[in-house]
Amino acid sequence: MILETKRLLLRPITDCDIDDFYEIFSGDKVDVFVKKMSYEQVKTYFEKRKQHSPNPYSFGVVLKSNNKMIGTVCIKEKTAHIGELSYVFNEKYWGNGYASESVKEILDNAFLKWQFIKIKADCQFDNLSSKKILNKFGFKFIYSNNERMSHKTNKNVQFDFYELCACDYH
Repeated sequence: MILETKRLLLRPITDCDIDDFYEIFSGDKVDVFVKKMSYEQVKTYFEKRKQHSPNPYSFGVVLKSNNKMIGTVCIKEKTAHIGELSYVFNEKYWGNGYASESVKEILDNAFLKWQFIKIKADCQFDNLSSKKILNKFGFKFIYSNNERMSHKTNKNVQFDFYELCACDYH
């Protein structure tokens, strides 16, 4: 399945994306929020992906202008019709609205076509850009906790949890 916005294609990730995927997950700014991956770790990840059924709601975010994958966006179905949203973008492309554009497209499909009734999301308390995106689309803050360990400091960090019901999505 391929989704399309004005500037982006959201499509399944393929082996051809390994270099772009590495670029996304090797950035120093991204490493603040998600664990940095070596090229070998990325290759192992791609090998393991082949052994599992692909998530139909997981996409590489590709610029139409040059066919470069600049991020990933995904909804994991946790229970029937309830999903969890996640996204990661190459830090070189932050601040251009690509995350918002791709999140809007995946939410539109989740609620209008794929019959999700609720989407949950979480982010580190200091990830202001991610919080801004979640607020933009109407996600409601539910609670915070500091039960997750930071991959960088090995100390617990605060995460904020959000959810969005289909009836509240506009």
